[in-house]
Amino acid sequence: MQRRLSGEKTVSATLPPAVRPDQFYGLTIADAAEAYLKLIGRPESTRQITAALDQGSLQHKSKSLYNTVWPILNNERKRFAKFGRNWGLTAWKKSKHVSTSTSA
Repeated sequence: MQRRLSGEKTVSATLPPAVRPDQFYGLTIADAAEAYLKLIGRPESTRQITAALDQGSLQHKSKSLYNTVWPILNNERKRFAKFGRNWGLTAWKKSKHVSTSTSA
């Protein structure tokens, strides 16, 4: 699936069919990203997370959702951790149940 995110370049993202059109409506960006990562159970790139949040009707006023999501993930290190170039949940890093060799 290819989507254009808030006037940005087109990105390819394979989104799970479980993401409903209203999945993230009313949530904060951090809460929505956490919910998405829990749903899929593996680390994802910022672009993939952004595409999922967009598909799930996350409300935002940002001109660039990607440029808003990345710093939030980066600043919320109690919740989110880097797995190579991707983002996952900090709890996964502690439990080491998630492979860090996921696709970007």
